[in-house]
Order: sequence, then structure tokens, then C-alpha cells
Amino acid sequence: MEPSFDLAEELAKQPQLLEIPGNLLMKGGPEDYIGAMLCLRGTLYFKGAHTPAVREALCQCFDAFKRLAEPHLTWLWREEPPEGSPLTPYTEARSLRDMLSRMDENYPLSFYYTSGKQSNDASAWYFRLSGRAAWEAKIGRDLSVLEFSIPLIYQEQHPLSFLRLFLDFARLLNPEQGYAGHAFNLSVTNRSENEPTEAFMADRMPGLDVGTASLLAKRPEFKQAKIKTVSWLTLLNQERLQSAGGLDSLQAQLPSSHFALYDLGASVVIQSGAYA
Repeated sequence: MEPSFDLAEELAKQPQLLEIPGNLLMKGGPEDYIGAMLCLRGTLYFKGAHTPAVREALCQCFDAFKRLAEPHLTWLWREEPPEGSPLTPYTEARSLRDMLSRMDENYPLSFYYTSGKQSNDASAWYFRLSGRAAWEAKIGRDLSVLEFSIPLIYQEQHPLSFLRLFLDFARLLNPEQGYAGHAFNLSVTNRSENEPTEAFMADRMPGLDVGTASLLAKRPEFKQAKIKTVSWLTLLNQERLQSAGGLDSLQAQLPSSHFALYDLGASVVIQSGAYA
């Protein structure tokens, strides 16, 4: 009898298998940094990032994420911060709650927490907040994005941790929609140079989450009640749930032996299978 395959054990032996060198498919590449990293990533689209209540909810999300990720976090990147440097070592950064309390409602939110050894490395531990300013919300541009990810080896070792984060974040943020599954995190500072790598891998890995969620959220057509994608975890608010036939219809079509449905009141999360 052949021994069972232990994915966590194999990943521990060769963690570099999930890393792709920077600029791999660009002229002059590869370069000496991690351009893309395979991970398990969740994305939530929500509104009200300029309000005190939602900002506190975001802090609570990060508090929960830190309980898993803090020993691994190394860098905080910010786009055009109102004060301080765009890049700060994580151990020297002020708390997210403190930084948000200092920011006017008309200033957009842009925070990237990463775990790379080098500041430009893509990393599997990742927490990104892209929040719209109050003035944008007032003219109908109110869709913000939270992305977070964990290493695949951590998912194998703690198979319920990510699911709990996703559900807890959804309860806190009341998102319009969301999804979670396998994805390649790209280098924060060298995204465009590594998008060809992401596209190349997407052709060979059906179901891979690709693209830039914060840019998608800015498209006018995305304001309509459309469903961006379905994945291992798929979150639909009530409007999108009805467009998919309603909860009763989904329960009738998705057997409980293969799917789990979590009714969060304002939304429903559909889990397709036990594992990502």
C-alpha cells in the first residue's frame, strides 16, 4: 500500500516551489526578488470605508488577521500617505487603528501589509485595504476592497482558520460580494512586470483568481448587481443572491454532501467542497 501524500509535509520541504522569480517573462528577467507567490486569497467588496464605523470594522478585521500573521509580517506599504514614508518596516509602523484615526474622511485608504524578506517580494501573508474617500462615495464611487491571504501550507495545517476569517470579515463589513480561492499575489511595487506571469499561470490553472480587485471596483459597470466570479468561497449579498435564484433554489441545486451554505443575514457564503 502506497503511503498517503502529505501536502503540508511536501510544502515544508520545498517552499520555494510556490515562488516565481520577479520579471520572469519580461525582457531582461528573471530578477532577484519574488515576483509572484501562490497562496489562498480572499476578496471582499464593501462600502463606507470613509465612515468611522466601517474603519473600526476594518481594524477589527486586521486584529483578527494579526493573530495568525503577525509573527510573519515584515513590511507596510502605503500609496501617497498623508504623513510618513510609503514604506515602513512592520515593527516600526503605527497601529492601523492609530493611522486611520489620523486620516480625514476625504483621504483614500491604501495599506499593504506583506511578509516578504525583501520589501519588493510578493508574499503569501498579505492584507490589503483599498478604501474610497468620502467625496468619492458622495458621487456614487463607494466600492472599496479588502484582500487577505495565507500560505497554502498554513491552510493545510489549519484548515478552518481562513474560512473563519472570511466569515468573520463578512459579518463585520457587510460586503456587496466576495470570493476566495487560489491566487498569485504579485509584488506590490512591481505588479505590471509580473502580470505576464500571472496570465501565463491562469491559462494553466483553471479557477485561479486573477486581476486587480481595486481597479475592477472602479469600473462603472461593476456598480451593477453582477457576480464577478465563483470560487471555493463565494459571497453574495441579498440582491445578487436573488439574481442567482434565491437561497432556496441554491440549496435545492447544491447538494449538502459537496457544498456548505452560511447564511449571514445580509449575505450568503457558498463553500464548494471542504478544501480550497
